[in-house]
Amino acid sequence: MSEIYSISQDLIEQIISHFQAHLPEEACGLLAGKDHTFQSWIPIPNILRSPTRYRMDAEEQLKAFLQFEQNQQDLMGIVHSHPSGPQVPSETDIREAFYPEAIYFIFFQTNEQWGYKAYRINQRQVYEVKIQVLK
Repeated sequence: MSEIYSISQDLIEQIISHFQAHLPEEACGLLAGKDHTFQSWIPIPNILRSPTRYRMDAEEQLKAFLQFEQNQQDLMGIVHSHPSGPQVPSETDIREAFYPEAIYFIFFQTNEQWGYKAYRINQRQVYEVKIQVLK
């Protein structure tokens, strides 16, 4: 049985705008929501400021978790960009996937156009997840 998650086109555009503004570095953030629907996104600073790695600012991450809780939302997604590819989780992404319940989005560029793929990563196993975009 495959799970299907939903996200609005508006949230996708907010994420892409943030990632575009932080090129050439990887950028990152968190998605929250309920019942397989992503409802909000909070960008989190990448303290590594690297084009090939990210590490979320721990204090900002905690603030985001508290805001999600206040809004009665669950952490549902962890988002980061691969400005120069690949479209799949890197070995580091897999090793550092500490939230097995989260969907890991990777945004990437192909011919200057942004795309994304979503994955569930649990105990080094990677599964692509279907995402439905709502208008």
